[in-house]
Amino acid sequence: MNSIKEIFDESKSVIAESCLIWAIKPERNHEKTDLLKFLIDRIDQPEKVLKNALDHYKVGFRFDFKSIKTTNEIRSLTVNSNLYYWILKSYGPSSEITQQCFDDIVESRTWIDLKLQGTSGSDGPIRLTTCAFNSICSIYLEFCNDKVPFKPCYLQYLQLVNNNEIIEPFFEMSLPITFGLQLKGTFPFDITYDYKRPKVDVQNHKMKSNVMNDNQQTTKERKNWYDLLKKYEEQILGNNFELTERFKNNFEKFWPLFIDYDQMNDGDDFVVEGSSSKRLKQ
Repeated sequence: MNSIKEIFDESKSVIAESCLIWAIKPERNHEKTDLLKFLIDRIDQPEKVLKNALDHYKVGFRFDFKSIKTTNEIRSLTVNSNLYYWILKSYGPSSEITQQCFDDIVESRTWIDLKLQGTSGSDGPIRLTTCAFNSICSIYLEFCNDKVPFKPCYLQYLQLVNNNEIIEPFFEMSLPITFGLQLKGTFPFDITYDYKRPKVDVQNHKMKSNVMNDNQQTTKERKNWYDLLKKYEEQILGNNFELTERFKNNFEKFWPLFIDYDQMNDGDDFVVEGSSSKRLKQ
């Protein structure tokens, strides 16, 4: 690094930043993370630089709830899932770059489920290798087990899927944490997919506190979530055909718990108007 610094007359941080984009290219499997650690330790603003590198490869959403149902493209992960795992363990579930990785993961996992809905008995979607299939399915659950927050925009995908493995983390983990409710179901979620993850020395990285884990969601954020969920309650009551039965079933199990919680707390967080836990079937 010192020799390169002398040749190009640049700081170690700038040189390491240039190397990072090459280091995370999609074909690298990151079974070992020594190179990532070496570069990050020499970068002045590692999270900002990592975000720039993720943006370089366009990590994140590519579709929406309409186009993902009709696309003929293979929606695998943009870069290797071991990089996402390393970012998760290094920077924590509330980091902006962790959330960007989760955007990519959620869309890929949704695409798999949509393909499988029409291929009963198949081991995986057409043109997707077993390794890629296991990689996507396992990293989704890894992020859920570390309580990475679900964004409101994820609902457009969750309403399409027909697999409880995808839906339950939202209703049994993410929403209860958001509203300060007791976690329901089995946690952590069981990961049965065979995929090797790298060892990550998290002590060498400064992790941000998990806002959801610390139950510090603001009243405004909770109100926004409630308003969005209220719209889904109306769609379920109206038998919206865009919502899968498993999404509806999970919603119907969660909704009375939330309404009862709000009534028990006398609406201290926000006022719930015209709602009853009896409106949706038990």
